[in-house]
Amino acid sequence: MDARVTDGIAEVIAGSGLPVFGVPASETMGIVVAAAARGVPAYHARHEQAAVGMADGFGRFSGRPGVVVVGRGPGFTNGLNALVTAAKAASPIVVVTGELPSPYRGERAGTHIFHSKNVDQAGIAELAGCAVVDLTDAAHACPRMVGALELAATGRPVVVLAPTDVLSAELPAPAGRPRWPARPAPGDPDAASVDAVADLLRQEWACRRPLLLAGKGAISPDAATAMSELGERIGAVLVTTLCAKDLFAGEPADGGILGTLCTPATSELALRSDLVLAFGASLNPFTTYGGDLLGKARVVHVDADPRAFGRHVQPELAVRGDAATVARLLVDELRRSDHRAEGYRSPPVLAELAAARDAGDGRRDAGDGRGVLRALDALLPADRAVVVDAGAHMPYAATCLRVPGPGRFATTAVDYTSVGSAFGIAAGAAIADPAVTTVLVIGDGGMAMALPDLETLARYRLPVVVVVMNDAAFGQEVQLLQLAGLPDDIARYPALDFAAIARSLGVEGRTVTPATDVGQVASPEELRGPLVLDCKVATGSLREHSALVTRLGR
Repeated sequence: MDARVTDGIAEVIAGSGLPVFGVPASETMGIVVAAAARGVPAYHARHEQAAVGMADGFGRFSGRPGVVVVGRGPGFTNGLNALVTAAKAASPIVVVTGELPSPYRGERAGTHIFHSKNVDQAGIAELAGCAVVDLTDAAHACPRMVGALELAATGRPVVVLAPTDVLSAELPAPAGRPRWPARPAPGDPDAASVDAVADLLRQEWACRRPLLLAGKGAISPDAATAMSELGERIGAVLVTTLCAKDLFAGEPADGGILGTLCTPATSELALRSDLVLAFGASLNPFTTYGGDLLGKARVVHVDADPRAFGRHVQPELAVRGDAATVARLLVDELRRSDHRAEGYRSPPVLAELAAARDAGDGRRDAGDGRGVLRALDALLPADRAVVVDAGAHMPYAATCLRVPGPGRFATTAVDYTSVGSAFGIAAGAAIADPAVTTVLVIGDGGMAMALPDLETLARYRLPVVVVVMNDAAFGQEVQLLQLAGLPDDIARYPALDFAAIARSLGVEGRTVTPATDVGQVASPEELRGPLVLDCKVATGSLREHSALVTRLGR
């Protein structure tokens, strides 16, 4: 039989060395079958939300495009929350979806036998923030698929429309393979701007108490090394945004996360700071308490994206450039002038930071799961990735669970806050690096939405430890209703036994209460996953954080 475009698309995927994710669908299942025949690993989810999320998680944690194949219409829209989440995170992802045969596209769409599945997929994809690649004819289908993968590798999510008649057409030429481009470089930083920042850092009157802030745009080992050296030269306290958590772990001047999740010690140090040097951080209201944490400090903003400057905070100086490059240039400038200052790193400040780290987040465990999470942090494999779903549990999951280095943490709370979306991302992260245990922290509301794909964890034996913070409610909504003086019963649900449900789907499940000795619940081997820990927690214990979020959102 002659090769078809379906075979060519499968050949492109095989040549890329990538796995494929999806849910079988009549229009596109031939691609997955042809890819499997070429040795491409395939991971089939129970729901498209999980399938798209798995591609997203694979992309985030591997740095390579995640490819997901779904059906047109409901197959595509089922995964829409996960697609928007991926787009907002600039995750490298390619969604291949079926499309109407060419003769029926446009005015004749309503005459197709399955016209009920028709929806403007291109328009929806564009509104979701994705690029659209249309495989309009057999001659250009495979080159366009190659281009879609190459575009996704630069951080632009792509939706590929694959008309069924094009897929079944004869393949006119060899498929070709993608050549992975580097993500677009911002270019060399402006030398005058770098000099101006270096000059400011040398001024004792301007840089007595500097704070160096690293955000999502500064997550790389090279950037962490350069920023640490810069911080040491100017005597800066080192802090991060939530997305860059633990980037400076082990540094004596590590102040942890800045913003709504910071310790009282870090908050006080930030308020007294006279200069904030921000690398790859948006400086959004959650990081700055709506600007209050910056006090009267001068702000120097370094970012590869010039649109970040002034979006939330107007900087005194702005430098467009890669975080590692700009930090290294500043170190070189200060080294040439032999500049070194104690700055904010006096012995009392370093002692205060050390005490804050030893004390954790400084809040008691009121049955909300902090104690369980701290115990798990000590027991889980050190080599781990942590994924946190949106919800009331996010603040203490993010502060109680450590990660070993850059790029090992993700939370949907900063992307689209789509409850339940983190489940697929965690599964994809485990596929990206199965030697690492992935820890997913999710609420009972999100877990109830993702229940079918617990079986996916079992089927592929994915090393995921699912920690369900089970308060029998949508906890964030309970707290917000209480704060508004309204009845909270609409946000409370009957308690589910997730441990039993997990076992029925082939995943080991255990129940954990605040009084449980977590070390007795699961062995070290079981704590590599797949495993579900159903943690019974109290609701309403994060009212202070909910009140703050409400104020900042007005």
